[in-house]
Amino acid sequence: MNASTPVDQKLLKAFHAVVVDKKLVIQEGIPALPSYVNEWLIRRFFQNGATVEARSRLRSFVERYLPPPNKKEEIKARLRALGSYKLIDQFSVIVDLHRNRYLLQIPSLDIHDARVDDSIVEQHTMLLSGGVWGAGRLLYKEEQETGEMGVSMDQFEPIQISSFDVNLFIEKRATFTIDEWIDVLVSSQGLNPWAYPKLDKKLLIITRLLPMVQSNLNMVELAPKGTGKSHVYKNISYYSHVISGGTVTAPQLFYNLGAKTAGLLVTNDVVVFDEIQTITFDKPGVITGILKDYMESGSYARGPKKASARASVVMQGNIQMTSANQPLHPIWFRELPRPLQETALISRLHIFLPGWFLPKINVSDVALAQSYGLAADYMSEALHALRDLYECDRYINRRIKITGTEDIRDEKAIRRTAAGFLRLLFPHLNLTDEELRRYCVDPAVRYRQYVRDQLHMMDEEFPAYKLSYELHGLETPLPEEDDTDDADDEDLGKQLNSMAIDMNLDSNE
Repeated sequence: MNASTPVDQKLLKAFHAVVVDKKLVIQEGIPALPSYVNEWLIRRFFQNGATVEARSRLRSFVERYLPPPNKKEEIKARLRALGSYKLIDQFSVIVDLHRNRYLLQIPSLDIHDARVDDSIVEQHTMLLSGGVWGAGRLLYKEEQETGEMGVSMDQFEPIQISSFDVNLFIEKRATFTIDEWIDVLVSSQGLNPWAYPKLDKKLLIITRLLPMVQSNLNMVELAPKGTGKSHVYKNISYYSHVISGGTVTAPQLFYNLGAKTAGLLVTNDVVVFDEIQTITFDKPGVITGILKDYMESGSYARGPKKASARASVVMQGNIQMTSANQPLHPIWFRELPRPLQETALISRLHIFLPGWFLPKINVSDVALAQSYGLAADYMSEALHALRDLYECDRYINRRIKITGTEDIRDEKAIRRTAAGFLRLLFPHLNLTDEELRRYCVDPAVRYRQYVRDQLHMMDEEFPAYKLSYELHGLETPLPEEDDTDDADDEDLGKQLNSMAIDMNLDSNE
């Protein structure tokens, strides 16, 4: 890899084995595949650059393991003839209560009733909540129960890194300045940090990562089309579930009383309501009532089932703008579906993100990444692991006092958002007071102030508080990190996915 900028050079030195050429992924990636799948392919086949040989090997691999829709019958025929076939797909599993078994769904083959070993589902529970990209070995054999021939899967490896060391990640982060690290976070999302020269726009972009790194964070983003609202949730984290339009049900979101299976809020780090204007709710009063409880406390009850969860809730939608790039209506939350316009629900939001301040992504060679970034699967694991860095919450609680309000929800929102920024930007907890203000607390206050102002316009029972805060010193010193030697590339390399070896994805004979 040849670094083109000082940040690239530092990134390659610190994270060499888990760095990917984002521009190469954009140029050579397969359309319609998530970023982490494309990056896995690029890392596998383009280690020596975009050569003719690399493109040929990638094309052959994709034809064999990622068949297009018009090839599905050929693949079925080979499975029938050979008795087994290895395939990469977005596999998912549903529960068949009538026959007491799991049913595997294989989208590329249009198969919805294959069998899957219980041990696979128990090991990879995310198969039950929307699907997981990975490599599976399919078998075509006689089913013992019926005596008929059927398709089953007996091996599965997800496309993701096999292990993650959060302490090593934090140690490597400490080698970057804050400006360099923000650029790394922007480029790791597949965007070009130089297309966003102002800090406030970069902070808007990385704010989209906060729900992945901070538990139980509630956020709404409204923006014109084309600003990349949902890209990060669909492409960076496989711990996120995106609901794009359609009807949302209580069993889907909370708990299925019939199947006795947990809902999306329990099985994911983030649940995203994308294109919120097109989403409808089955029994909206029931869903919004339970959702309000969850957004407040992180727990809910549905029937006899009580559950606690850590998933953040994100709502995204379009907003009508004037020619001066300002919202057409002064009350922005009118863009939400009517069941979500209730002020009691809106008051539980921690962040309102004004996405109209970001330019549209319409010129790929300007807006999209032109350099290196952390691999999406590595980023996904990092964001997931940082959720457990509770020292960040304690640090914020000891350092800031919220003033200018008598509403405990304002305080909770600001503290939780500031702790999210701390996890994302300063997980090593080595920062100045000015950095704490500028990068963590000030944006947290600003995002909650948007919510507070909107609440006052919608209902005068919500006072027009002007939120502020005071910064205090640490009453007791934070525990110091143990001195450890720098890990070399081999240590990071061990964290990379070894799926190709485990599944022997070099032949389908």
